[in-house]
Amino acid sequence: MAVSSKNAILNVGRLNAFRLDFVELALRRLRDAKLTITLNGAPLKVRRGSLDVHDVINDAPNTATLVVDDATPPTVGGRLKVVFGVDPKYTFTGTLQAARQSYVGRAHADAWACEAIDDTARADWLRPFGAWENVSASTVAQQIVASFMPGFSSAAVQAGLPAVTVYLDGTERVNGALRLLAKLIGGYYYFDDYVLHLFTGDEPGANPDDVTGAPGGQLLEDPRLEAASDDSQIRTRCYGKGHSEPTLSAVTAGDTKIPIANAVMFTAGGGKAISEWQRLTYTGTVIGGDGALVGPGVTPSAAPVAAITDGSGIEAGAHNYAYTWVTAAGETMPSPIAAVTLTGGQVAAPTFSVSSGIQPGGPPAGLYITYQMLIVSSGGNGLYSVGSVVLGITSTGNRPVLNFVTTADMRGRAIEFYRNDNNGTGWSPVPIMGGPVGSSWTNPYPPSQPAGYGQQWTDQLVSYGGGFVTAPPGPNYMGPLTGNRVALSGVSTGPAGVTARKVYRTAANLTPLKLLTTLANNTATTYADAQADATLGATAPATDSSGLTMPAGQVLPGAAAMSVSGTGWALPAGGWAIIGNGQQIIRYTGISGNQITGIPATGAGAITAAVNYNSTVTGAPMLIGVGGLGTALILGAPVNIWVQVDDTAAQAALAARVGGSGIVEQLIIDERRGEPSLLALCNADLALYGRPIVTIRYTTFDLNSRAGRPVRVHLAQPAIDQTLTIQDVTIATSDGTGPPRLTVTASSIRTSLEDLLRRMVGTLEEGF
Repeated sequence: MAVSSKNAILNVGRLNAFRLDFVELALRRLRDAKLTITLNGAPLKVRRGSLDVHDVINDAPNTATLVVDDATPPTVGGRLKVVFGVDPKYTFTGTLQAARQSYVGRAHADAWACEAIDDTARADWLRPFGAWENVSASTVAQQIVASFMPGFSSAAVQAGLPAVTVYLDGTERVNGALRLLAKLIGGYYYFDDYVLHLFTGDEPGANPDDVTGAPGGQLLEDPRLEAASDDSQIRTRCYGKGHSEPTLSAVTAGDTKIPIANAVMFTAGGGKAISEWQRLTYTGTVIGGDGALVGPGVTPSAAPVAAITDGSGIEAGAHNYAYTWVTAAGETMPSPIAAVTLTGGQVAAPTFSVSSGIQPGGPPAGLYITYQMLIVSSGGNGLYSVGSVVLGITSTGNRPVLNFVTTADMRGRAIEFYRNDNNGTGWSPVPIMGGPVGSSWTNPYPPSQPAGYGQQWTDQLVSYGGGFVTAPPGPNYMGPLTGNRVALSGVSTGPAGVTARKVYRTAANLTPLKLLTTLANNTATTYADAQADATLGATAPATDSSGLTMPAGQVLPGAAAMSVSGTGWALPAGGWAIIGNGQQIIRYTGISGNQITGIPATGAGAITAAVNYNSTVTGAPMLIGVGGLGTALILGAPVNIWVQVDDTAAQAALAARVGGSGIVEQLIIDERRGEPSLLALCNADLALYGRPIVTIRYTTFDLNSRAGRPVRVHLAQPAIDQTLTIQDVTIATSDGTGPPRLTVTASSIRTSLEDLLRRMVGTLEEGF
């Protein structure tokens, strides 16, 4: 349905025949010509045509200039308020900063040329302090207002703004902190009557009419509209160079670990870094700080040996074992850990097969022989059948060879073989060649043999086909071994003064070491563990109370290994370590027992001066998993956080328009920033400058033309159809016969030349 363009008159217009709230253009201009000016709430008499208001986008302060008549002498510091229009479309509120007294006319009537500024200056009285990590910018702004801006309100702060990381140490005043917030989120802020506005997108409020140039419209032709498009500021890729730390040592080319003074600001999960011209990647960080003493120490350096045995008692799961030395004075810290995982099920069987041998005197032709391999449990109380193999022997002169491959569960157990001929009912022990003595190997299988160790033993049985006994023998047969016990060995004895050892174990799948048992002597080295988790006792000590002293000694320059009192702080794959208070920084490639190993004899990371026992050795902060280090680093070389952000859509658009890759690079350097903050800054920069800058200047009567609001410029000649953001508005009052005249600058970005210059100055003065 068509909408009427007539204004409604009470009791005359018919419903739906008129549009409510419609005001003719001429009447609108008359209403907009009304001007109300007060100082501290009282009317202020201002000379006609003397009032100019300058409205600038973002956080640049709005200003006003005016000439005050002697009828109402001004008070510097007073609260100035300017309201345009009957229905206020624009207001200026701020502080009267300056008043220069002069006179007009021959009668010497006094007049004051005054300058006022909005609340931006008033907000800057205090310097904010605080740290916010991954917190919504809305919350940060609200807390800054509450703590450092008395008399101000945060009611106009947009809710749900993106999360930011900000550290404020008083370097910036309030505006510097808010400017930083706005940059991080790609947003904007300003003050209006003691209220902070912080937002992204378009500023809320009534938008100006489209600029169309239609007859009767509000676009003025004096001066004429101007439009410009500018590629000079465009960038489609942004590099960020952030926080820097120096290297603690020279680092050779290709090294995958770089020691730095502090790794806290770098990303724990990995990222990018740059050292001078070399762009690097890293997979993680080490904070460092933990360590030990140089020398053999007073703590057991060898881990115990834990072997699974049959039987029940310990809960299934992962368990760790360690032990301490006990003296009359106290107890050392625990030894290195031995780890074992109990499955609670049947232990693995060895691979077992039978083949023909080369020794004469074998079985007669056609004899059908079945062999069975048995493993005697560690307690000697039963047999474990691991299966049988059937072989049809069809020739003479070949004694069968028994082949098997060991498993970890065989170590420390006795092995026996039995044979059955022609599927008889009896089984006979098999005398074998290759075993220790007798008809079976009754000594424990050597624990030193690894899993996967192959054996071949020859059947030496002379008689065939009879004389067999029933086997497995007797009532001791108990079936498959369960593997829920642990045979502990390698519990080393201690030096003079040690009277006992305490053995500790973790409960299933947990990490705290709890007391398992006490070996009340300094001689025993083994223990059979069958205890449930519920029986475990006190937690292992975290400090040394033994009173044992480190022996005297030195580690000489060029040494490839260094004994330390404990290696729990060191990385199994190697890293960097600090001797003393930084006297030497050494590189190691691994650990073995109580030593760090793989120290280079010369060059970066070598021991260059003798290190006395009892010196401290601590893990250095590091970047690990480093890639791209093609050239050696010198001591103290800076390592900066580095990020790269690409606007691929902007790159494609530029390439389609002008050719090439469409990649235009920008570098932002801010060494106070970590990676999240640096990424936010780069993203905000590309959002502002990823496309050509379109700028249009025109004049209008439309009081809805406020800095920060969008306006559509739609003209047939020149051919323009752009929705832009108003950057700058200067409002000049007339001599009283017409509405205020607004000179508007609108652009495709949310900044202005003045804002860019101010930001450059702010960067130098305020440190952001």
